[in-house]
Amino acid sequence: MVLAYHVPLANYGFWLPNDERGSGSDFVRNKALLKFGAAKKLTTRRSTARAPHNFDVRRLAKDLLRYPAVEFNEQQVDCSPAASRKSPAKKASSSTPARSSPDISTSSSSGTAT
Repeated sequence: MVLAYHVPLANYGFWLPNDERGSGSDFVRNKALLKFGAAKKLTTRRSTARAPHNFDVRRLAKDLLRYPAVEFNEQQVDCSPAASRKSPAKKASSSTPARSSPDISTSSSSGTAT
C-alpha cells in the first residue's frame, strides 16, 4: 500500500545554475547567463536557500532567460500540500506578486473546463 508520494516540482527560472548560493548544475546552458559566472555545483546536501545573496544580480540574470520565470499564483500555491503547513501570517506576508499563469487544474487541451 502506498501512503504518500514525494513529487518535487521545478519551475523554469526559479534557481539558476550559476546562482551564487550554488545549484545542482554542472554547467550553464544559456550563453547569456555565462556573464554571471560558471555553474556553482553544490557539494553539500544541506539547503543553501537562506544563504545571503545579491537579489539585484539574481534579477538581472533572470531577465536574460529565454522565457519568463515561472511563478505560482495564489490559487496554485493554495493547492500545494505545503500551503496547509504554513501559518496564515506567513502566507499573507508575500511581497512578490505572482505572475499570471494558466490554471492547469481546470483547463484541458480543447479549452473546455473539466
